[in-house]
Amino acid sequence: MHSDVLERTRGRWSGILPALGVPAKFVNGKHQACPLCGGKDRARFDDKDGTGSYLCSQCGSGYGIHLLMKLHGWDVKTAMNRVEEVVGAAKRIVRAERSDKHNRDAMNRLWRSAKKLDDNDPVAWYFTKRGLVVDRGSLVDLRCVYGLIADDRPTWHMMVAMLRSPDGKPSQLHRTYLTADGGKAPVEVPRKMMPGHIVPGSAVRLGKVSDAKWLGIAEGIETALAATQLFGMPCWAALTEGMLLKWDPPDEVVGVRIFGDSDGNYVGQSAAYALAKRLVRMNKIHVEVSIPAEVGMDWNDVLMRPPEEQK
Repeated sequence: MHSDVLERTRGRWSGILPALGVPAKFVNGKHQACPLCGGKDRARFDDKDGTGSYLCSQCGSGYGIHLLMKLHGWDVKTAMNRVEEVVGAAKRIVRAERSDKHNRDAMNRLWRSAKKLDDNDPVAWYFTKRGLVVDRGSLVDLRCVYGLIADDRPTWHMMVAMLRSPDGKPSQLHRTYLTADGGKAPVEVPRKMMPGHIVPGSAVRLGKVSDAKWLGIAEGIETALAATQLFGMPCWAALTEGMLLKWDPPDEVVGVRIFGDSDGNYVGQSAAYALAKRLVRMNKIHVEVSIPAEVGMDWNDVLMRPPEEQK
């Protein structure tokens, strides 16, 4: 019986989920807050093959039925019964899936359209506003895309960051939308990945491994650059808590310093120590964890404080 119900749901989850308490906004396919664990842009409803599938970089992924079970604390039987009550009224929507080639071509076009960083582009102004003094020559995997002005409508520029897999090959692109003067663009989701697969263990490489073979890792790009400025150590960015947990250092690294966020919900701290535990067990390298003393801070917040308060 359950398999019959699930077959009837295929392509109908955009109607089923809102009818059963999932925010209607969540099924629009955009990166946004997770209905289970919150955040800002960590989750997305992708509905692959009409299964109601979703992804969250913090609490994991699943299908539509799993989302309902977790959201309401239902067992399988209860969830199936509730779905059966509403499936008949839900419209079937068939989505065309983008191919891997389509996603890869889109990333290649964006990267080719991007310019190397200079002193007066929106990315430079963005870094200045955040107290960051950077060596542009080492940031070869960061670029700037200038928006096109059309019909006097607002246009946003982008900081484009390339993620590389553990073997050094390009894996994905991340975008941060900016205003011309380096402010964060007033859009619903100012930071987002390009569509497509991300190789586990990937990160944005913000400089080369030090001569001492030590390397820092943080979540955000700004946090990683701040850690480099504060501690004199090259630091890469994993971008999310989930990707931080899966990050792998290059083979030549003998020591890693994890610059975790001091989150009020302890997500950043938990991810930092979980990564430390995994690296020590798997790679037998030296690992240190550094987290700001004050809750609610990341290392870029620390950098922007007076020097006597930077700890």
